[in-house]
Amino acid sequence: MIQVEPNEPTSWPDGTSEMAGWVRCRDWSATALGASDAWSPSVKAAVDLVLSCGVPMLALLGRDLVQIYNDGYRDLMGLRPAAGLGEPIAAWWPDAWRRDAPIFERVRGGETVICEDAPFPPACGGDRADHRFRLSYSPIRGEGNGIAGVLVALAETTGPRAAKRLGAIDGEAPAELTRDSFLLALSHRLRPLADPEAIQAEAARLLGERLDADRCFYLRLAGSDTAALFEADHLRSGGSGPSASNVVALCPSILQALAAGRPIALSDVEVASLLFDEERQGLAARSIRALLALPVLDSGRLVACMATASRTPRRWSDDEIRLVRDAAEQTWDAADRARAMQALRRSERQLRLAMKSAGLYLWSVDAATGRMEFSDDLAETRELPDHRDAWDIMRRIPADVASDEQERHRLAALAAIGGRSDFRETAPIIHPEDGSPIWIEARGTPSRMADGASPRLVGVGANVTGQLQMERRLRRKNAVLEGIARIFREALGASTAEELGRLCLAVAEDVTESGFSFMGEVNFATNRFDELSISDRGWQAFAMDDPRFPYRKAPVGLKIHGIYGRVLVEGRSLIANDPATHPDRIGTPAGHPPLRSFLGVPLVHDGQTIGMVGLGNREGGYGEDERKAAEALAPAILQALLSKRMAEALAQSEERLRRFGEASSDVLWIRDAQTLRWSYLTPAFERIYGVPREVALAGNDVRNWLKMILPEDRRTALKAIRRVRKGERVSLDYRIRRSSDGEIRWVRNTDFPVPGSNGTIAGIGSISRDITEERELADRQIVLVAELQHRTRNILGVVRAMADRMAGNTTSLSVFLPSYRARLGALSRVNSLLSRLDQHERLTFDTLVRTELGALGVDPDEQDGRVVLLGTAGVRLRSATVQTFALAIHELATNAVKYGALAAPAGRLTVAWATYKDDDGARRLRVEWTEMDVPDMPAPDAPPRGGGYGRELIERALPYQLGARTTYQLTPDGVSCTIDLPLSAGASAE
Repeated sequence: MIQVEPNEPTSWPDGTSEMAGWVRCRDWSATALGASDAWSPSVKAAVDLVLSCGVPMLALLGRDLVQIYNDGYRDLMGLRPAAGLGEPIAAWWPDAWRRDAPIFERVRGGETVICEDAPFPPACGGDRADHRFRLSYSPIRGEGNGIAGVLVALAETTGPRAAKRLGAIDGEAPAELTRDSFLLALSHRLRPLADPEAIQAEAARLLGERLDADRCFYLRLAGSDTAALFEADHLRSGGSGPSASNVVALCPSILQALAAGRPIALSDVEVASLLFDEERQGLAARSIRALLALPVLDSGRLVACMATASRTPRRWSDDEIRLVRDAAEQTWDAADRARAMQALRRSERQLRLAMKSAGLYLWSVDAATGRMEFSDDLAETRELPDHRDAWDIMRRIPADVASDEQERHRLAALAAIGGRSDFRETAPIIHPEDGSPIWIEARGTPSRMADGASPRLVGVGANVTGQLQMERRLRRKNAVLEGIARIFREALGASTAEELGRLCLAVAEDVTESGFSFMGEVNFATNRFDELSISDRGWQAFAMDDPRFPYRKAPVGLKIHGIYGRVLVEGRSLIANDPATHPDRIGTPAGHPPLRSFLGVPLVHDGQTIGMVGLGNREGGYGEDERKAAEALAPAILQALLSKRMAEALAQSEERLRRFGEASSDVLWIRDAQTLRWSYLTPAFERIYGVPREVALAGNDVRNWLKMILPEDRRTALKAIRRVRKGERVSLDYRIRRSSDGEIRWVRNTDFPVPGSNGTIAGIGSISRDITEERELADRQIVLVAELQHRTRNILGVVRAMADRMAGNTTSLSVFLPSYRARLGALSRVNSLLSRLDQHERLTFDTLVRTELGALGVDPDEQDGRVVLLGTAGVRLRSATVQTFALAIHELATNAVKYGALAAPAGRLTVAWATYKDDDGARRLRVEWTEMDVPDMPAPDAPPRGGGYGRELIERALPYQLGARTTYQLTPDGVSCTIDLPLSAGASAE
């Protein structure tokens, strides 16, 4: 045998089967047929028919009967791919040649020969001696009606023959039939039945008789549901019993197993472990003792089951299980085919009715002769010539159709008739009665007959003149819809309203087939027309050289007049297909695109015309279709522009908010109301909290935020969040430990709910600011108010004591008053000095001591050594601490004047101070206030004589407010007090 080697493939034949590929690759120039390019169209058509057919077929071509066969023939004969392809049959199948030579001669004479019940042809192996075939030998006609070859088709008829031979057609099937024989008999019995219910009933009867069962039933099921769509039930001797579907309904265990694809073989239901007691009782009540049920699955879904039952226990053999399974599947296939055929016949009837109501007709063309046949519907339409020549109809295409179009229609018909492609053409045909052109749409498909008959082109036709007109309008509507969708798509990517306007104008130009366009709005403040956009086509045609109208910049401030002004004034669309003669014409300036036709459409918002779209220079002018299309686009254009402007305004507002947040010294944040994660956080967070914003936004930000809050304030912060979640506005103060330096800072939050689009609380907004200085100022203010009251009392006491002392030592009022007034002036000057501390003046310690003592009428330099000041002059005090510190010095001085060293004649006072650096390198001031020789000192635990305010200030306020370290002791010799407080970095002596 000769093995065909692949050659360089050609484009013919164009089938997708494996043998079509081998035919393309075969070097036919080396065979008796010659190169395939020189084969006649009829021979190629025959080869196409063979290769595309689903049944085994063989084409024997030329004088030597060279073989070309399809995939079905190859599989039937057991051939290797391309074995014998292009070889004469006499050389490849000598036995078949000798047997069939007389038949070939008859076919070459133009006769078609049918051989019924023929044995299996000689093959390359396989045991098929029992197989029979129907062989059809038909002539392949070539050019000039000559015979170019023989077409052989094979159809196996083994099933019916075997069934007849076994005698299973008429009467009961003998018990000794083999499984395969029974299935062949079942196939033959079911084949002529067209009713699915009859098929299922006959299958149940034959299987029941074959298995000698008391009952056999077939159920078509709705998936795993227990409701049977159809029931075929056979009882022995034609008896009656409960519904078969009830058997399934009573046994959900059986149904579940069948749905899983498992066979059910119960030899005795009374002991079957699969069943529940209720199921056993139900089967027993229906005289079912043994049950065999096989499922039929379609794509994994239970669609049917075939079952047999016995009144007595019965052991089901493996052969019986396989037999029921195969019978069930064969019954399903046969019934499914019958249902499909019923549906097909219904569909054909509906199709014919639908075609008739739609004005369609059927036609067919004989591929060999070109003769046409029409359905009866054509006689009623009178739309085609009353003749049967397909080529003449093609010649009647009107002359106004371009010649290349006529040739295209002709070549398409030739390709379809030759079986190489489908036919789908729409062309104008001259009406036979009035000579007018009508548009005919014809669609056809090559039909390759398996019985050797000539291929035909079969299809439908219709007068689509009206339909084409409707389709044109529909295309316009679809273009409008697509244009609207395109406008909103483009709106997403446009960066400015002007750019969006140009995109909208491009859509309007495409839909209306306009040459250029513009769009503008009415400026109601100036009553002028401002153009928003001019299309790219308009700018391309723009050639003005006028500084008032620079290129690519839409003009504004135009007077509302002319044709476009009519649109704005009346608020209605306007068509002017001859603008030069329109009564509102005003002409166009030099360089403006020439206006040959015009369509203006108003843009209306809330019932008011706010602008317009102008379209110009459509070839052939504008009509109602273009007007309606433009009016349909106008609301979308307006909405897109308004949305764009709103988006731009929103973006500007958001940008202003962002800049405000970036510049604000307060922290602005927004949290998600559910997750409590920050969605917005301003940079001030880092200044107040000491944590970079990027770090704060990472991870579990709520937990990290709570960690910075002092433990005693966390509960308050969490309660505030819960209240805001409920819709309340909350303001709270809490303390944090700043992460950057560990400093304790007071923070005030103003929290408020942020509503979502559905009315729920979507977020939590907050304004957070550092109020540490405010809190310290408030604390100092409280101290100052209390001290003011106390100082007032002290000053009054000092003034009184001073007056008493002076009055006791003065003999006349004239001497008393000047001295008294001088001391009051000194007190006033000292208090004035202290009041100027709010002006951020830096006060030195020695000045403070001298001022406080002077305010009490004590000048250290005039006390004859009773008051000693020891320390470096010019130690500057911190502005934030000087007031409280001065109050402490004042209290010490006042007590000394009233009760201590300065009140006793022999008492002495020493104030010593010095600066030093602590272990951390911070500068501090240490003051030692020592009173000596004070008589009648109270015991250390005695109650204070002056209310105890001064001592409380020294021992509690100074450490809390100034971070000072203090001692205050009542010694037998007088008061001893030390104050150690921090200084600023620049506190060195001047």
